Amino acid sequence: MHDVVIVGAGPVGLALACELGLAGCSVLVLEREPGPGSPLKTAPLGMRGLSAASVEAFYRRGLLDPLLTESGPQHGLFDAQQPGADEPPRPRFGGHFAGMMLDGDKVDIDAFPYRLPSPGLQGLRTRLDAVEAVLSEQAAKLGVEIRRGVTVTAVAQNGEGVTAVAGPDAYEARWLVGCDGGRSTVRRLAGFDFIGTEPQFTGYVMHATLDGLDELRPGFNLTPT
Repeated sequence: MHDVVIVGAGPVGLALACELGLAGCSVLVLEREPGPGSPLKTAPLGMRGLSAASVEAFYRRGLLDPLLTESGPQHGLFDAQQPGADEPPRPRFGGHFAGMMLDGDKVDIDAFPYRLPSPGLQGLRTRLDAVEAVLSEQAAKLGVEIRRGVTVTAVAQNGEGVTAVAGPDAYEARWLVGCDGGRSTVRRLAGFDFIGTEPQFTGYVMHATLDGLDELRPGFNLTPT
């Protein structure tokens, strides 16, 4: 029996697995997808901006350098190409507002007197697959077992703990944690209510091949008109 079974190997599930592994718990992570690769997690759809607080959390665990390596250059947020030799350097990523980049070189870190100076006092441009790669490697170093291609279909609880059922296999643990998204299977199987609120609008994401892509900058952009 494991101490904890986590359903979902996204950033939240993997981060929790790392913290529990660091505390000496035996942890098993179950992930429905057979592999980490997905168009929704790689660029451009998987691009994300991490807040300074999130970056600091990676720094405190010694994971900022690996994340920077996985994330790539921090100049020119949303730019498909790097500037040419005759072009001025593009701003360093310092966060964004509605997808519009904030220049990291213009952020005054002295305005945060209650935070210790560190490389974590910055925003970070990254991708979901980069975050998951760093956390997966760290989890493995801490003895966490990650099983992919495993879909949980039932859960049961008794006085000893919880059992998660996936096909013919049953996984027992003292605790079961659902980190499987807004439409959580664990939440539904466990019967937890999630009242929420009605949506005010509907958004769509499209994955398409376009001509003349060099004339468009991905994301939201501030223009003169």
